[in-house]
Amino acid sequence: MRTFAIALLATTCLFLGACGGDSGGGGGSPEGTYVMDMESMKPEVEKMVGPMFDAAMKMLEMLPEDQRAAKKKELNAKKDEAMAEAMKNMNFSAVLNSDGTFHVKEGDAVKAKGTWKLDGETMTFTTTEEDGKKKDNPEALAGTFKNGTIRFKPEKDMPFDLVFKKQ
Repeated sequence: MRTFAIALLATTCLFLGACGGDSGGGGGSPEGTYVMDMESMKPEVEKMVGPMFDAAMKMLEMLPEDQRAAKKKELNAKKDEAMAEAMKNMNFSAVLNSDGTFHVKEGDAVKAKGTWKLDGETMTFTTTEEDGKKKDNPEALAGTFKNGTIRFKPEKDMPFDLVFKKQ
């Protein structure tokens, strides 16, 4: 499903960097386990999935009125299924250790490792390893840390922010 592929790509891009620091950002110490905050991301995922279904809904206007209501209900159910599937497949977590290292997991599999740094509210991840392989050229990605939440703005191919909430 395209939605899952984009989310996976974005999340992988997200962790091509590391976070950091020992203070700042509000919400206490950043060390700990973070999970994707699906409630915060749901409206953004909806913006990505929605246009496909909106186009299909417009096509339903060509149907006779007596068939239209049933087809709209069916299409809305499919949209809900697509959203649920997209959200289910975004099963990523990040663990920030007190020694300035992190690892990202998809389900139970470690996908990336590296270092993190926090400077005020700016959190930077530098990825040094992906899928068990050391990176020749570590990549960094910055986001914000505030009130126990890490938010990464989209990369050029990412249509929505990635939001992680401390457990």
